Amino acid sequence: MFCRSGVKQVAVDGPTGTNQSFFNGEDDGEEDRKDHQEVLEDRSVHQARKKSELFNLIAEHTELSRKQVAGVFETLGNIMAADLAKPADGRPRIFVVPGMMKVQSIYKPATKATVRPDPFNKGQMMNVKAKPARTVVKVRPLKGLKDMV
Repeated sequence: MFCRSGVKQVAVDGPTGTNQSFFNGEDDGEEDRKDHQEVLEDRSVHQARKKSELFNLIAEHTELSRKQVAGVFETLGNIMAADLAKPADGRPRIFVVPGMMKVQSIYKPATKATVRPDPFNKGQMMNVKAKPARTVVKVRPLKGLKDMV
């Protein structure tokens, strides 16, 4: 059976509608793990989850309300924005989601227009356009994320 979000629903127990033994780390057997894995992986549409689907899925599995999950993501975004803000001396502009990814913000200053040797046509010069100052964001996967995929 599928709910509106396209995620397969499975039978659950407990007053909150979740299988407590799965989330508490107790081993109920291989079949139980497969059911929960299907909930997280089975999608009838092959595209990225929408924000509301993600919030609802996290809320179901963590016993938090949807508003609390949205608040967690908003706070995470605010912390990330503060950590990756414009440069300050002696402060690295890196944000790490433990075990998942490292986000780095790199400030590149403006460059002037100049004439340089053309790497494709030896002996000729080429004009290089001026570039404005910009901030480049790089996201690098960590070992935990690489192991998941």
